[in-house]
Amino acid sequence: ITTMNDHAICFDLDDTLWDVMPAIVSAEATTAAWINDKLGDKIGDQFLNKDKYLPMREEVHAKHSDLLRDCKLKELRREIIKEGIERGGHPLTPTTDEIIDEALAHYLRARSDVVLYPSCMDMLKSLSARHSLGVITNGNADLSIIGIDSFFDCHIAAFHDGMKPKPNFEMFRAASAALNKPLTNIIMIGDSIEKDILPALELGMKAIFVDVKAPGAVGVPPEGVPTVSHLRDLPAAVELLLK
Repeated sequence: ITTMNDHAICFDLDDTLWDVMPAIVSAEATTAAWINDKLGDKIGDQFLNKDKYLPMREEVHAKHSDLLRDCKLKELRREIIKEGIERGGHPLTPTTDEIIDEALAHYLRARSDVVLYPSCMDMLKSLSARHSLGVITNGNADLSIIGIDSFFDCHIAAFHDGMKPKPNFEMFRAASAALNKPLTNIIMIGDSIEKDILPALELGMKAIFVDVKAPGAVGVPPEGVPTVSHLRDLPAAVELLLK
């Protein structure tokens, strides 16, 4: 007999448990201000002036498309910071490398200063009381800074674990091994039909589509996949899926 507790649940993070863009925009702004204070207006202008910063960021993305493709977001962010400092005329020395690392650490902390969607904490408390929970993410959020790390038994991240990002199957299989559950006994919960829902279904997992950020804007999941537009509805959706 299969019971609810035989099933684990894996979550995507960005745009599933919070809206990621406000955090990224804020992290870029605070990091730019930090660089300006540290290195002066000439270099700070490379980051604070959007007419300079946005084209530079796009050029770095194009130059390091492999990092973008593989979701090596920390390394990519480091290249953006390095490029801006170099364009501002600051020589690249070992001391500069230390400043770049400090700026990167500042950005990563700020990037994890997210605002959880309503009912997120209550939902995680409810589900973690009955199931093992895991994370499968292409992002680089720090769950300990956010304050939800204690809910999860595993955190599989492309940037940290050196794995191919979703929709590749590698991280899904790694989560299955970490949770000691067959893929058929794992529910994948995420906001991306392409990266979360479809690969999970192909692997024989169950799935729930989270459509909180902009309901209806990103399409409709395959037939039979439940959709929730508020996180408070997830525990009931899980229970119904496992009946």
